[in-house]
Amino acid sequence: MLWRTTNKPSTRDLVRGDHRLQSIRRRRLWPWLLLVCLVVAPFYLWIEERQDLSRQLAALREENRDLEARLQRSELLQREAQATERQLVRRNADLSAQVERLSTELAFFRQQKDNH
Repeated sequence: MLWRTTNKPSTRDLVRGDHRLQSIRRRRLWPWLLLVCLVVAPFYLWIEERQDLSRQLAALREENRDLEARLQRSELLQREAQATERQLVRRNADLSAQVERLSTELAFFRQQKDNH
């Protein structure tokens, strides 16, 4: 059986072998995904926190408006009560003065009756 002999490589073939394109090893994707997650996750959490704070702020503003309205109603009712009290005190003073005047007149007329 005859075997085919191989040619002895020349220097030219050896140099060309060094400059052949070599396939690049496929890079792993998971480190990049992990890096993106580590960068994006805090930003996402920050946005969520700001939205929560915005919702809380809106709720507190609404509650503040309600409390201010209740305070205004309460102050109005208090002013009305004070005005009513002043009016009743004035009316009471008028009636007391009238009773005093009528008592004086009654005493005068009784004295006049006793003298006749």
